[in-house]
Amino acid sequence: MIDRRIFLRLTGGVAAGAAGLAASAPAEAGAVAAPAGPPPSFVHVGKGVASPLADPMRLLGDRLALASDGRLHLEALSGANGSVVLASEEEFAESEPTSLLLAGYPMGPSACELDVTTWLRGAGGQGLWDMAAARRGWKPLLVSMMGGAEAHLWSRAQLEGPRDLTGLRIAASRVLDAPLEALDAVPVRTDDMLAAFEAGTIDAFESDDPAVTLVASEQLGNRAHWYAGTLAGMSRVISLRIPLAQWRSLSPADQALIEAVAQETATTLQAVRHTHRRMLTNQIAEARQQRPASVPAQIRDALAREAQQLLPQSVRDEPLFASMLATMRALVAVPMDNGGERPLA
Repeated sequence: MIDRRIFLRLTGGVAAGAAGLAASAPAEAGAVAAPAGPPPSFVHVGKGVASPLADPMRLLGDRLALASDGRLHLEALSGANGSVVLASEEEFAESEPTSLLLAGYPMGPSACELDVTTWLRGAGGQGLWDMAAARRGWKPLLVSMMGGAEAHLWSRAQLEGPRDLTGLRIAASRVLDAPLEALDAVPVRTDDMLAAFEAGTIDAFESDDPAVTLVASEQLGNRAHWYAGTLAGMSRVISLRIPLAQWRSLSPADQALIEAVAQETATTLQAVRHTHRRMLTNQIAEARQQRPASVPAQIRDALAREAQQLLPQSVRDEPLFASMLATMRALVAVPMDNGGERPLA
């Protein structure tokens, strides 16, 4: 069975409605099945329609079954050594500090977002990630991303610089808790961000769920400021974690097939996320007669500085962490005065 304790909530707090593992698996209680007929609009997909964006596990399970002619399925990858899990990498950061680097932890002031796929496939990232996760008995695979440029931020206060965060109660990624506290903001957790915002118990929240952003625009109107992207500006990896003993029991051909299906699923979900974001942004911008503002660079830089200072030296010196960070930074660029880019030092 899939470990439900850390089952991914792609919506950043709003229930994601994770249906089953295969095409024939029934939806959970409360999930709304997609109606017969033409597919719904991408933009309105969250209004009572099951979405592949909110259910990557079902999409992955379906594609794995098709690719193997029904021979391989995710449930079979769980066994006595543990259960297959699908989760944001931030769920593992406490026991695996290297997961911070895949969980949206800021790379450094003014850093552009890391292309995780390029890092994994072209810079030896998958091998480093494999070694780090193996210490805890896992084989990790990228399945999707969340946050980053495809997300939206809603704030009761206008944000221009770090001082504007003072006292704000902010629902954001957990990896930003300490940096936010260092800037005198108050990180909070909530299961319903819109309701909490309306009730006045939070002052700002991030979400990459199109339904949440659409409803926020309709309900909050001019009472909230709309920003593109997240406070950190970095995406978080959604990983499929397979018990290592179970992974090693598979044939090389089956391992390669699962890796290929995971990569193809990640590519598809990224395209869906990009489509959702583009169409949704255009729709909201037309209704509001304005485009979303960008999260101020001063805020992202301040969070990055705090994040780097808060990393314990023991974590910085850990060989795998240092190797992952070095190879990531080699791919991350910062803008130059002439409009070009240079690697992050």
